[in-house]
Amino acid sequence: MSRASGEPPVNVMIEGADAHCGGGAGEAVCTVDELALGTHTLVVRSDGEGPVTLTVTLERDGGGCCSCGYQPIVRDVVLGATGDSGV
Repeated sequence: MSRASGEPPVNVMIEGADAHCGGGAGEAVCTVDELALGTHTLVVRSDGEGPVTLTVTLERDGGGCCSCGYQPIVRDVVLGATGDSGV
């Protein structure tokens, strides 16, 4: 996550799932701890910026001996951008 202004995001939170966020170098990285298979709506918030709503669909992985069983999902979010800021 980053801010359109270039300033680092402050107090980043994700609603709709258990998650933890950390920051560095003008951005924050959040990891959702656990979601069930299916479609989920997550709301990303940061002090001084409007919320960004993301819809993600968690699908089962094709397999493999080292697989966690799920396809990982990575989204870049720009807080405070005009238009669709959840990529």
